[in-house]
Amino acid sequence: SWFLMIVCGILTPVGGLLFTIQWDNDIISASAYEELFNAIHSAQFLEFLLPGVIAAIFALDLMKLILNDAEKRLMYLTVPMAIAGLYGGIIYAYIINWEPDADPTYEFYQYSQVACISAGYFIFGIMCIVRILVAKEKISLGDDPAKAIMYEFILSLFIVIGGFICAVGYWAFIDGMFETDTICDSTGTACSTGYVRVYTLSYLYGDPYQPGFYAAETADVNYESQFKAFYCGYSFFVLGVSMAIAYDMDIVGNYKKVRAAQGAAAAAS
Repeated sequence: SWFLMIVCGILTPVGGLLFTIQWDNDIISASAYEELFNAIHSAQFLEFLLPGVIAAIFALDLMKLILNDAEKRLMYLTVPMAIAGLYGGIIYAYIINWEPDADPTYEFYQYSQVACISAGYFIFGIMCIVRILVAKEKISLGDDPAKAIMYEFILSLFIVIGGFICAVGYWAFIDGMFETDTICDSTGTACSTGYVRVYTLSYLYGDPYQPGFYAAETADVNYESQFKAFYCGYSFFVLGVSMAIAYDMDIVGNYKKVRAAQGAAAAAS
């Protein structure tokens, strides 16, 4: 089983790399949108790389039980998620705020959905960094044990909230990914009635025609099922790993302790 997980961990980012290098780079390099396309492709590669890294870590755990040690769980799970959170938050924030100099009418479709993804990445990425600093005693939660438990519970809760917000953003992104509009030329005057464009897919590929271009009467978008399956699975992956980190921080036990402390304080008053 560990061998299969290592193979999965290696093939996932390799497959993602092969996938991204097959995009129509001639159109991208000749376009004023080159920076946007490159940023989107970097974000997509992150979405392939992160599951591969976590799968490889779990494979090593099956071989050597590296995650039995709390210190190693911190380094092998929290550190990759902290890096991915900051990178994903920054890159998606760049994507939605980028504007071309030559097109003052430009707007990024699904701004709100991608902003939600970016916010979720930032929240759990920053909270993972705080957790690392607390574990390394670079940040103190105070001398009061009761308050320290409460702060650790809040920290773990925010990690889960960040993962949830990120997942919700991806779910909304999936829902709006295949919205369509008619094909028009650059002046917006000559529009086709027989074909429509899936704008989000056009951005993803840097290609104004394929795969986000299809005959209106067929209503058959290329790769629709595959994209929905991937992003749905990836969103649950992000949420699941954030919950695993929070569970490692004893979010359930800390919640019970906080509730018990509140009950005792209420009884004393």
